[in-house]
Amino acid sequence: MATFAALLAVVLAWGVVSGRLARYSITLPIVLVTMGAVLSGTEVVVVELDSEAVRTLVELALSILLFADATEISARWLRSSGRLPLRMLAIGFPLTVATGFAAGYWLLPGSSVWVVALLAAALAATDAALASPVIMDERIPLQLRRIIDVESGLNDGLATPLVLFFLAGAVASGGPAGGGAPLVHAILELAIGVAVGVVLGAGGARLLVSARRTRWSSVAGERLAVLVVPMLTYFTAAALGGNGFIAAFVAGIAAGSVGRDEVAEERLQLTNDVGTLLSAAVWFVFGSLIPNVVARGIPWNVLLYAVLSLTLVRMLPVALALVRSGLRTRDLVFLGWIGPRGLASILFGLIAIEDLHAHGLTAAAESVAEVIVVTVSLSVLLHGLTAGIIAARWPADGTHPQPARLSTTQPPASPASRKPTKPST
Repeated sequence: MATFAALLAVVLAWGVVSGRLARYSITLPIVLVTMGAVLSGTEVVVVELDSEAVRTLVELALSILLFADATEISARWLRSSGRLPLRMLAIGFPLTVATGFAAGYWLLPGSSVWVVALLAAALAATDAALASPVIMDERIPLQLRRIIDVESGLNDGLATPLVLFFLAGAVASGGPAGGGAPLVHAILELAIGVAVGVVLGAGGARLLVSARRTRWSSVAGERLAVLVVPMLTYFTAAALGGNGFIAAFVAGIAAGSVGRDEVAEERLQLTNDVGTLLSAAVWFVFGSLIPNVVARGIPWNVLLYAVLSLTLVRMLPVALALVRSGLRTRDLVFLGWIGPRGLASILFGLIAIEDLHAHGLTAAAESVAEVIVVTVSLSVLLHGLTAGIIAARWPADGTHPQPARLSTTQPPASPASRKPTKPST
């Protein structure tokens, strides 16, 4: 109970001074991570990662995050988001995973190839909330903000099946029996998850659309129903032996495609608010991991891998994905840098740590914790503090060219500038 009380007190305190802190680019994740580390290090609060409460928190947070992102992104694609975000996802994301694996294979020789691949996939997912001062600042060209927003909304969904598959491979290779049974089981879980997500996502959206058009529902009721969909989808998929996270992400795509404007942002507001609160708890839990990792000592190779993950591992694939796009070098550097690792990477890490511990793979679990904690901590600090500076110093020359391959249809303001989908300033 003391842990929950401390968390709520921190969130309340941040809400009171959030405007003042925003002037210095101090975001909610920075505050939560710092306070989680301080309170855990001084043993004021104790977080048990293998507790039922933490496991349920992580599962619900990730399912809601995946659903909300997928719902909003699919609606944006219907308004024609252009080709550059697609190139970032179809080319940049796989290259980022491959580059991260190559760097990990070189720098983390003590880890199995499955664990290295898991880390590469988990750290390929970006979190636009940590760069919210940039995405919400109209001094940054709209096309660049849209690319970041769309990419961060979908790449966590793309990373989910990879992380789960590599985790199954790590368990299969490191377990006492070995063999490929966990891999086959993981593939079956993914298939069931996709099926459940399509049925419940599309079915729930159609039901809401019908209720709204016949005036059977109210706005408040629709908000509550939308919030229930990802949780219902997750638990249904899990009950049927499928993967609930994949189901939630697919449900979001299906709901956004079927519901279109009926699953509008005002109907998603409650889902986003609950997701923000759950995400705040995850950031706090993440902060509690830092003292133990620091106490064990941070090896130079882990620190170097974290630095490379935040720089070259992402910036090079982004530049290759956007070759001949018409963007300036300044824009490419900007897009390569503004790829903070945040909530999705933490959630993937917590799931992997728990599963690896459950199968007796303590060394692998500690390796995952070490790399995730160091990389995300650096990202929270560096991206959180530089986002506002970049926005404030962006040249206001008015000469930014329109890329030849980007749709010239300009949609309404970026969704990230209208409301937060994850913890932000």
